[in-house]
Amino acid sequence: MEASESKSDMQVLVLGMPRTSTASMRAALGELGLPNQYFWECMCHAKTDHSAIWTDLLDQKFRRKETPSRADFDRVLAGCSSVADWPASLLSKELVEAYPEAKVILTVRDSPDKWYNSFNDTIWYYQRQKHWPKGIRERFWAYQFGPGPHDSIYRYIIGYTPFPNFPTQGKQWYLDHNEMMRQIVPPDNLLEFNAKQGWEPLCNFLGKPVPSTPYPKVNDSGSFQSTVDPYWAIVKIRRSQKLLRWFSIWMIIFAVIVSFLSQRRAIRKLLF
Repeated sequence: MEASESKSDMQVLVLGMPRTSTASMRAALGELGLPNQYFWECMCHAKTDHSAIWTDLLDQKFRRKETPSRADFDRVLAGCSSVADWPASLLSKELVEAYPEAKVILTVRDSPDKWYNSFNDTIWYYQRQKHWPKGIRERFWAYQFGPGPHDSIYRYIIGYTPFPNFPTQGKQWYLDHNEMMRQIVPPDNLLEFNAKQGWEPLCNFLGKPVPSTPYPKVNDSGSFQSTVDPYWAIVKIRRSQKLLRWFSIWMIIFAVIVSFLSQRRAIRKLLF
């Protein structure tokens, strides 16, 4: 949703790691009557440049070592009742401090292994296709995606989290995040929630009646891949086109240099 000019009406912070059924949680909160939820797609499709604002928020935390204020977050979250997904969960501690009245939901999987496998089969599956040399990967991630909100956001994900070392550090990343949430949120304001638990614990936590419909199940690994694959095909085409353009430019430069040197040698022969 497009943030309004009003102050935020933040009720719920969904601050689990990616691939912890956050999409199902969004659907559930919508069914419970929470309007104007904010998640990754909202940033991508906002009329104003929300990615630039999130970049500034991430920059405050990771580079400038500052703490974003509620007013800072309200630049994108004004009028929202809940927030979930990256980039919000990268600022979990800061969001908890900015909205102390909001209830906090930590979405989890059955085990670190379950989460690792889901992340590996989805988000990391596309990362490992890139094959960028270590050390320059963060500079070229955005380049091959083309212009868009991914550019600066992923620079922070890659540059300031264990994401680039997911194969060896992924499980600990998940465990550390969950433990941090348990440490910073008072127990009576935190719901650690597995989608398999269904409606009852969520509704009890939020003080909502239990719906008669089944708890939502959306965006599993298969759904994720079917959604991303067409986009990823476009990414590959864009990457090939960009590489081809750069190759063509360098070939033209090379041809000009060769032509210049050839003409120079020819002139020297005529003169001498």
